Amino acid sequence: MIFIPALISTLISLLKFMNTRQENQEGINAVMLDFTHVMIDMMQANTPF
Repeated sequence: MIFIPALISTLISLLKFMNTRQENQEGINAVMLDFTHVMIDMMQANTPF
């Protein structure tokens, strides 16, 4: 039971890290970048950690 929240927290942290790295790169598809922003914001809003 402890493994699942830890896994979700790690995935959210990885997505946040990838999100900050992608913002600094040029040539990224804007639609995919917006989609990742929405998914990251949704995960942060729906998880307490």
